[in-house]
Amino acid sequence: DHGQTIRLSGKGEAGINGGGYGDLLVTVYVKPHSYFIRKGMDIYTTVQIPFSIASCGGEVRVKTISGEVLCKIREGTKNGSKIRLRGKGIVSMKNPSVYGDQYVTVQIQVPQNSSVH
Repeated sequence: DHGQTIRLSGKGEAGINGGGYGDLLVTVYVKPHSYFIRKGMDIYTTVQIPFSIASCGGEVRVKTISGEVLCKIREGTKNGSKIRLRGKGIVSMKNPSVYGDQYVTVQIQVPQNSSVH
């Protein structure tokens, strides 16, 4: 997490007069990302989908921190809906088998020009 300090025992500089090695303290700074927003172990993103997929259902590709995945869009999905991708968030520092989730907000692309005959 941002601001967290990690202690690496025995990885610091050597002590005076042949003393043992000290500890190395590393402070973590998490740089903001242009696509992902991080809140704790969870990741938040937005995906734009065509109106046709929102109304009829289908699949869209969504970027995750570990690569792209296919995300199912249910028929009748509304603008602003959130989809949860389990386990696609940040790994826990305390338990490496636990991951956060990724939440995808759907933005529907509405056609600009439509003609009715």
